[in-house]
Amino acid sequence: MSFAGRTDDALGHFEAALEIARGLGNRRFESNLLGYLSNLHRDQGKIEEAVRHYQDALAIHREVGNRPFEGTVLGNLGRLHSQQGRLEQAREVLAAGEAIEGAVL
Repeated sequence: MSFAGRTDDALGHFEAALEIARGLGNRRFESNLLGYLSNLHRDQGKIEEAVRHYQDALAIHREVGNRPFEGTVLGNLGRLHSQQGRLEQAREVLAAGEAIEGAVL
């Protein structure tokens, strides 16, 4: 997803949509929005916020049994750990994501 240099606008829209999803109790939509927020924070260099949102999205994907997106989030989180030099964490998370993606396919 491209934010075309309008990251502040995108952040506001995603946060508003997240509140709506939570208000409706739509956990799948909530988890997808958390993933988008994670990507946006990652691109802004807000690494800890990105990690937090990825972890929240991962918990929801697990809760609702959304295995394909669980694997996707693990892959994104693993790449983020790798970029931050947290190589052991990256290996563990990426291996878990690959196992899920292999089982889903």
